[in-house]
Amino acid sequence: MKLKYIFTAVYIALIILIIFLANSGALHSVIKPLQQIPYFDKWGHFFLVGMLAFVVNIALSLRTIKLLKFKILLGSLIVVVIMTLEEFSQAFVSSRTFDLIDLTADYVGIICFSYLALWIHKKDKIDKKH
Repeated sequence: MKLKYIFTAVYIALIILIIFLANSGALHSVIKPLQQIPYFDKWGHFFLVGMLAFVVNIALSLRTIKLLKFKILLGSLIVVVIMTLEEFSQAFVSSRTFDLIDLTADYVGIICFSYLALWIHKKDKIDKKH
């Protein structure tokens, strides 16, 4: 089995664990020291979800689909749908709250880390030619 699939599976399991801890109310005590950092929650959304998009796109070999007139990374689309549903589901969980700024941080992370995956892939292809 390729290392990229193992890493992706482990990272997805980590995200699921974080969501489980957040939904149960236990995450707050785990990250309490980090909450002193300004905008820690927003940076967390940006990096955790962005990296999720990165690893899923790499695992899917940067596969694209055509949506309307645009080519979109399939991994990014999958992460957008899942994280949008997850954020909206927080409105129904007593220990969580829906936050549009969190969702925006998710989207910005997805965009940035998707471009990073494309850039690394392109750079790798150029390096292999020389």
